Amino acid sequence: MLKPVDLQQSIAQIHVAEKIQQVQQQHPDMQQRHFALQLNEERKRQKERVRDTDEAELLRLREEEEREGRGRKGRREGGDNPQPAPEGSPAATAPGEKGKVHIDIKA
Repeated sequence: MLKPVDLQQSIAQIHVAEKIQQVQQQHPDMQQRHFALQLNEERKRQKERVRDTDEAELLRLREEEEREGRGRKGRREGGDNPQPAPEGSPAATAPGEKGKVHIDIKA
């Protein structure tokens, strides 16, 4: 048989037991919500990373096009002769680039 003190302690602990039961029932829901939030954040990060990569790639392509454009412009102004200069001639190498030969293969 239960003593009056044990009965009072049991009644006092009912609220705690209810809270524990509630948490246990809600735990899968909370876990699922937390996972969904993490997944959404990861998707946002991946989209931003793709945008950053795309922007960097566009910038790199623009720089290359500008360099090519400058090179073409310099070749056009250089003369009307479409023939490449011989290897040993000063026209074949730029002043600061000894040993490097640039040949116009597009002409």
